[in-house]
Amino acid sequence: MGQTEYKQFCQNICYLRQKNKINKKQMASIMHVAPCTLERIEAGEIPDKLLVDVFERLAICFDLHIADLFAPTEEFIKIAKGERNEGNQHRSVLPEPALSTPQISSECVGDGADAGDQHRCGSAD
Repeated sequence: MGQTEYKQFCQNICYLRQKNKINKKQMASIMHVAPCTLERIEAGEIPDKLLVDVFERLAICFDLHIADLFAPTEEFIKIAKGERNEGNQHRSVLPEPALSTPQISSECVGDGADAGDQHRCGSAD
């Protein structure tokens, strides 16, 4: 996957959170990542160890296809507003326990910060 798609993903995550009036702490919880990891994503940086089930959780929570998360901005805004031409039916490809069990530690992914090192993670809102 190219840098353009990664950049789109970062922008689309930020759009989803703001559109749905979800604070960073809540969105991080949905994604099962630390709030500082979400801040890095929204700043345009994809962590090296972002698990695939993060994409699955986002797709399920916001009724999207995983591929939608990487769509260009104008297209993504239409999709997020429910203006998709085709049916938006999808099913989970992960076993149920994987969706309900967090698999990412509370530490910042990939930046070496301690879980208790709050000043490096920024605000939760």
